[in-house]
Amino acid sequence: MRSAGGVAPVVERLQAWLPRDDGAEQVEALTRVLAMCTSVDKSMAAELEAAGGVSLVLRVAGDLTVSAAAAGNACLCVGDCAAHDGALKTLAKADAVAALVPVAQKRSGTCQRNAGIALAKMAARDDGCKARLVELRGLEVMHAYVKP
Repeated sequence: MRSAGGVAPVVERLQAWLPRDDGAEQVEALTRVLAMCTSVDKSMAAELEAAGGVSLVLRVAGDLTVSAAAAGNACLCVGDCAAHDGALKTLAKADAVAALVPVAQKRSGTCQRNAGIALAKMAARDDGCKARLVELRGLEVMHAYVKP
């Protein structure tokens, strides 16, 4: 996965499996791979952005019907993407805060924590995301996982 363009095939597979009723295990595995890539090598967020995967990962993160593991890994990936300027712009434009606040409120455990951390990272780097977080009353949830 560390070679140039290594994220694109994973994004393509995730795009193909996400809408399928029989794709839960594959979605979980693919989001795990993407989360590992972005957490180990921060430059992978740029590759994910170039492959069109940031919006897709956000879609998985905010989908309350996918497994907690898939959503949690997607939230982890979103948090890593918030450190990359291009990916952060995509997240802000896609209203990632609105997608993640319900995850932080309704999920539990690691998934909920990862959503809170992703929200904090976006709010710290983008004033629009911070304002949206305040508007959606997401600060309380975020502060439960990230101490100011």
